[in-house]
Amino acid sequence: MSSTSSPSYRCEGCGTSFTSLQELDQHKRQEHQK
Repeated sequence: MSSTSSPSYRCEGCGTSFTSLQELDQHKRQEHQK
């Protein structure tokens, strides 16, 4: 895995990158509950 490769989705909240929308959505729900 290369940190240089840009994944399809990225969390603007903390800058964490994900390769799938489900990963990003789940992250937002857990880490960025509003």
